[in-house]
Amino acid sequence: MRFSDPKGLKSRACCKNIVLGIKHCYIETHDSSGNRSTRGLVGGWYLGMDGCGQVLPDNDYDRGGSCGEWNQDCTTDQCVKDHTDMYPNPSRYSYLGADPNSNSFASNIANACKLKRPPIPEGDTPGWGNRNSPVPFPNVPQIGTPRWPITCPAPITPAPMDGG
Repeated sequence: MRFSDPKGLKSRACCKNIVLGIKHCYIETHDSSGNRSTRGLVGGWYLGMDGCGQVLPDNDYDRGGSCGEWNQDCTTDQCVKDHTDMYPNPSRYSYLGADPNSNSFASNIANACKLKRPPIPEGDTPGWGNRNSPVPFPNVPQIGTPRWPITCPAPITPAPMDGG
């Protein structure tokens, strides 16, 4: 027996092309009126904060690409909200997946909330399936609820060497 959401809420995981076939993944939800909402982890050069990422709601960057099937189970949207809200914000971020990135963020939420992986090749989504726990960005207060502007510190620039 399968239950569907009487409010018409549904969620899915999506991934879009960034460069050279590499993808950025995010989570998309729709309500019964068709209103769209997204949650994605963005960071690094996109925000000018190397090594730091932040969960952002309804970010214009989280549009398009290839998506998995919709999950319309009754608890899916609350699961997406709960797991997004629990994610350290800001967090460490790595494009290559050594630390969590947008793909591991979307993958972990998809796994927890029973969302299908988008139909794209495995190697195109570095970090997808990475079960590393997200790491809070050190010495920065956690904001919990996603917001803008990002609260990560600016990258540290080494002091110039003395010429003497």
